[in-house]
Amino acid sequence: MNENQTQTTRYKSRYALIVIALMLIFGVIMLPMLPNQVPVHWGIDGQPDRYADKLTAILLMPAIGVMLYVVLGMVGTRYDFSRADNREAFHFLTNVIISFCAVMQVATLGEGLGWQIDITRVVTVGLGVVLILTGNIMGRVQPNAFFGYRTFWTLTDPKVWRRTHRVGARVMVAEGVLVALMGLVLPSNIAVIGILVVLLPASAFMVGYSWWLWRTRNT
Repeated sequence: MNENQTQTTRYKSRYALIVIALMLIFGVIMLPMLPNQVPVHWGIDGQPDRYADKLTAILLMPAIGVMLYVVLGMVGTRYDFSRADNREAFHFLTNVIISFCAVMQVATLGEGLGWQIDITRVVTVGLGVVLILTGNIMGRVQPNAFFGYRTFWTLTDPKVWRRTHRVGARVMVAEGVLVALMGLVLPSNIAVIGILVVLLPASAFMVGYSWWLWRTRNT
């Protein structure tokens, strides 16, 4: 890894740590205003069904962010993403996930403060944005042992991998747009079901597409 790549990696690692620190700072600022019990889990109808004391609520999402940062960092070391494209995509994906945790931190504590927040809608739209952002990098991901459309057929033929991911990147962006729109315009309980209606067929299509490419690769 050259000096520029090392600096880029450090910058992206710092981004995740800064986001986690900001989550903690936001929680400390909100601490005096929060009630003793804060909702931390919601049902499909968007109604809270589990509560925690305010200190636990403040620390929950930062703790998840730290856990993800450590685990994904270990994965990055374990699989040694020596290709620049994979390294960039992996760091980007880590930052996107931790940023989503930060959005949930604000929404969770805001709900505790009585803000008019539909958590299910926040999750649905947030998931759509995560899919859109991830789809924008998926086309550059090269064969690896951890992430991407990892089917038997993509892992046994680099050309099948490349073609699958070029199409899969567009499919993922389209999934994200549909999920985000459903989160914005549909009732929360219907939007949650809509996520499955969008994601499951799209995943099945990508598996079938990689198989079809593999079967027709020599024709």
